Amino acid sequence: MAKVIQTDEKRRSGRTIVRVIRYVAIVIILAVFLFPVVFIFGGSFKTQSEFYDVAPSLFPKEPTLGNYISAFGGEKTGTTTGFTAKGRLTKGIKDSLLISVVVTMLTMAIAIPASYSLARYKPGGDQISFFILSILFLPPVIGVLPLFFIFKTVGILDTYWVLFISHLFFDLPFCIWITKGFFEDIPLELEQAVMVDGFSRFRVFFKIAVPLAKSGIAVASLFAFIFSWNELMFSSIFTRSNVQTLPLVLQDYIGSAGISWGELLAVASIAAIPGILLAIFMQRYIVRGLTFGAVKG
Repeated sequence: MAKVIQTDEKRRSGRTIVRVIRYVAIVIILAVFLFPVVFIFGGSFKTQSEFYDVAPSLFPKEPTLGNYISAFGGEKTGTTTGFTAKGRLTKGIKDSLLISVVVTMLTMAIAIPASYSLARYKPGGDQISFFILSILFLPPVIGVLPLFFIFKTVGILDTYWVLFISHLFFDLPFCIWITKGFFEDIPLELEQAVMVDGFSRFRVFFKIAVPLAKSGIAVASLFAFIFSWNELMFSSIFTRSNVQTLPLVLQDYIGSAGISWGELLAVASIAAIPGILLAIFMQRYIVRGLTFGAVKG
């Protein structure tokens, strides 16, 4: 009896140790991932002089909204060194939002039927699927030079279309690969059963396959939006004056006269809002999508 009690105590102590280690690991991981978020958001309320204190703090000592007011072209407060002209931030938000939404819609309009055809008909066998996956391994900088000459010849540099097309090239393979796994997880027998009842292939696709794969579609759409929203390289090379995305606006706060840290972090906080809101509203789809079918090759 005493041995049984000792064994139970050892098991409880072992479980307690494992639980403590797990909680400590969670706290450390959260601290690592949340530190940049806290630094950016807290720094957006600091005055410029606080960034050069001998003993810097994570949170502002004298919170101010001057950085946000200055970023949107209002009256500057404190000793900021902002470099953006009035209205440039507003245009950057509008252009980034337009490009991200349009690119996401175009990407998913192509990726959904393409991934379904790959999952059901397997054109070209596994080679086509592997080719699509291999495109993800290529760094985007490889396509910059040929795309630049193509866009220059066509005459669409510094337009919205140049970003629509360039973003589509690199968003599409990823979204096809993600949604393909979800369509493969839909039982083929289910589609065959409803086709016996008189459903056409197109009706099966729209009424059965797409609704069942909505989690994967939501995850792919979120990633496509975030990729376009945060993209900098194509925007800085293919556009400059007529089209000004938000990442380009962020560059304006870094100049030869110094870095306007407060305004830079204020704009960075604003830039993070769409991704955070989408992640919150689509949380249940994201969790289901990342744990069911999305990692299937």
